[in-house]
Amino acid sequence: PLRILRGVRLRNQLGFEYEEQTKNAIKQAVKRGKITDIAPDRTKTELTRLLMHNSRKQGLEDLDRFGILQELLPEISALKGVEQPEKIHAEGDVFTHTLLAMDYLPDIVSPRLAWATLLHDIGKAPTQVAAEETGDRIRFSGHHSAGSAMAKKILRRLRFSKRFAGEVAWMVHYHLGIDDLPHMRPRRAENLMHHPAFSDLLELHKADAHAAWSKLSDGSIDNSAAAFPEIEAIWRSYKDAKHKHPPSLKHDLGIDGEWLMKETGIDKGPLLGEALASLESAYLEHEIDDERSAKKFIDQWLDKNKH
Repeated sequence: PLRILRGVRLRNQLGFEYEEQTKNAIKQAVKRGKITDIAPDRTKTELTRLLMHNSRKQGLEDLDRFGILQELLPEISALKGVEQPEKIHAEGDVFTHTLLAMDYLPDIVSPRLAWATLLHDIGKAPTQVAAEETGDRIRFSGHHSAGSAMAKKILRRLRFSKRFAGEVAWMVHYHLGIDDLPHMRPRRAENLMHHPAFSDLLELHKADAHAAWSKLSDGSIDNSAAAFPEIEAIWRSYKDAKHKHPPSLKHDLGIDGEWLMKETGIDKGPLLGEALASLESAYLEHEIDDERSAKKFIDQWLDKNKH
């Protein structure tokens, strides 16, 4: 059964055409459900090889035509027919946009970038709200968050490591948020750029923008993506500075759970975790910058949240 996937991959990577008997054999094998006989780790390997090659768009189209995509990645098939606002996405539905984004990727990509681009908009199917309900246009509120959770589930189903699934899910979550990088407070921006997948996130962001065709007022289509000089300049500056660690309470101020329990008397449990997360967020937003301001912040936070 693995030859079903290998046939599709090799046909596209080598620029061949399907011999008629081969095409019929693939169709029959898929019809008989043989595709589900392939072990998840072998499926993972073949799909990853297909996605990493610059023929990835055509490979995905073949998977779809043969009915393989529906069997292995039904969440991607579900994007067909999911309409988008025409002014922002004149290229078509979410499935069309996803294939275009894959096509706009560089020739050489990492497995992480390939999978994140494929999965970046899967959250749009379950979060779509019609224009009649929003009052202006079709919207996909929270699709980045929903898609992140879905991506992690899909990749774990295919037996990817927890780390790989987590990094791809992170990219899906921030594929829109990276736009705000020039306006973020320094510590929060540094925290984002310190993530090991940030360089891939930037490439995903570019491909996503290129694949979003706008409809202009005169009815013409603009598929020229905006330049990314500001984000790229910030990224280059960050790399040149050779930061060794992201901003963190523990590393920079020595504040951790032990400190919090000692200073406030909070016991281990959910409240301690919430308090520490609030402190970390406040530090990233420059609301605190030393132990004294941290103590003042947490005292006020506890007054509001301790029961």
